[in-house]
Amino acid sequence: MMPRRRPKTASAVCEKQRLMLAKGSAGRLCLTRNRSSRVLNRLGAGDSRAGTDCRAIAASRANCATESAAQTSFRRIARMRIHCLQHVPFEDAANIALWARRRGFSLTHSLMGEAPLPAHRDYDFLAIMGGPMNIYEHDRFPWLAEEKAFIRQAIDAGKIILGVCLGAQLVSDALGGPVTRNPHREIGWFPVRLTEAARQSPLAVWPDEVLAFHWHGDTFAIAPGARLLASSDACRHQAFLWGDRVVGLQFHIEYSRESIERMIAHCSDELLPGPFIQSADALLPSDAMLARTTSLLEDFLDALTRR
Repeated sequence: MMPRRRPKTASAVCEKQRLMLAKGSAGRLCLTRNRSSRVLNRLGAGDSRAGTDCRAIAASRANCATESAAQTSFRRIARMRIHCLQHVPFEDAANIALWARRRGFSLTHSLMGEAPLPAHRDYDFLAIMGGPMNIYEHDRFPWLAEEKAFIRQAIDAGKIILGVCLGAQLVSDALGGPVTRNPHREIGWFPVRLTEAARQSPLAVWPDEVLAFHWHGDTFAIAPGARLLASSDACRHQAFLWGDRVVGLQFHIEYSRESIERMIAHCSDELLPGPFIQSADALLPSDAMLARTTSLLEDFLDALTRR
C-alpha cells in the first residue's frame, strides 16, 4: 500500500512560489497561470470546485504575504542594538536586559559622568533609566547638559527611545515639556490607568489598568506634539508618546526584586509618611506581581520595537 501523501501547507506553497520567482519572468507567472487555467476550465464546465480553487489561490497569496512580512520584521529587529544611559549604579536596565537577552539583542550602557556616550550610528534603541537626582540640578551634575543634548540628537536621528522615571523627564525636557514637582511624592505599587490615546500606541497591548511600581517626586508636562498615555491618582502625567517610537514612562515596569531592594537600601530616607508612600515591607513584591510586571514589560517592548 502506497503511503498517503501529506497535503501541502501554506508554507510549502510559499516556498514553491519563492523558488519559481527565482527562475525569472517565466517562472514568476508559471504557478499562477497553471492554477488560474484550471479554475477557468472548471468555471467553463460548471464545476463547483472552481470557487474553492479561487479561495485557495487568494489564501495562499495572503499567507505568503503574511509570512514575508513577519520574516522582514524579524530581520529588522534581529540586529537590534540597545544602549542604556544609567545615572547611578543601583538603577540599571534590570528586566530590559533580561528581555534583550531573550530576544538575542545586544545591550551596552554608559554610566553618566564616568563613561563616554556612544556615536548615534552605534545603537538603534536608547533606554534612559531613573536616578535620585533631578533634571535641573546642573550644578551638582554637570553631565546633565551633555545628556540632554545627546537625547535631543537621538530623537532627531529617529531612534527608538524609552525614558523611565528620571529618563522620561529628561526626554520630555528635550521635547520642550517642563519638569516640575509633583503634588505628591509617589512611592510604591499603585494602579495606572491608560487613556484612549494609549490604544493607538505601544501600550495598546496592556489592559486598561495595570499595577505598577513608582518612586518619584517630580513630574513631566506633556510636550508639544506628544500624547498622554496614562495617569494615576497621585500623578496625572504617567506616560507619553511622541511620534511613534519615543515613549516616556514615569513608573517602573523594568524593576526586578533586586532593583527594589537596592532602591530601599540607597533611598530609604525618602520613605516618609504620605498618602502615596508605602512602607519598605509593602514595596517588596510577590512572585506573581513580578511575573505580571515582567510580562507587561516584554509585551510593551515587543510592540515598541516593531513599530
